[in-house]
Amino acid sequence: MEIWETPPLLPLPFRKSIWTPTNGYQFGDCTRREFGWVSRIYDVFRAKLNIAFPSLSSCLALADAVAALPNDPEAVAPIVLEASIGAFIRATRQLPSVNIATAICTLAVFKDGRYAPIDRKVVTGLFNLGVVDAAQADALLSQNVAAFSRVYVCQVLPEWHRETQRRSPPQADGFWASNG
Repeated sequence: MEIWETPPLLPLPFRKSIWTPTNGYQFGDCTRREFGWVSRIYDVFRAKLNIAFPSLSSCLALADAVAALPNDPEAVAPIVLEASIGAFIRATRQLPSVNIATAICTLAVFKDGRYAPIDRKVVTGLFNLGVVDAAQADALLSQNVAAFSRVYVCQVLPEWHRETQRRSPPQADGFWASNG
C-alpha cells in the first residue's frame, strides 16, 4: 500500500448501542497476573483518552444503586419515583466517571428497558418529537438533580412506556435518538 492510500477500516471492538453487550469485558477466566495487565492497560487508556474508566468499586456501587430502584417504575407513585431517581443520581454522581446520562443509561439497561435512557441525541429527539419543550430539554441536560428528576419522571417515562408498547427498548431508544 502506498503511503497516501487510505488504509482499510478496521472493525471497532466497541458497539455504540448500550443495549448489546460486546462480551469483551468478561474477565471471569483471567488470572491475577492477567488482571494486573488489564488494569495497567486501562490506566494507559485513561491517560491517553483523558477519561476515567470506572473502578471495580464504582461499578459495584452503581450496580447496587440500580438494584435499589423499583423494577417497574409505573407501579410507583410519581412523587415517590421522582425522589428515588433524585437520590439515585445524587449517589451515583459521587462515583468517579459516572455522570447523570451514564447512570440513567445503566439503569435503563439493568432494568431491561423499563426506564428510558438519556443522552444528548435522545433529548434532542424528544424535543424534536414534541415530548419535551426547550426548558424541559435543558433540565434533562443540566446537572440540576431536582429539575432532571421531575422532567424524567413526569414527561420522559410516561412517553417511554407508550413507545415501548410499540417498539422494543433498543428500537425505542434508536427512534428517539434518530430524531435528534
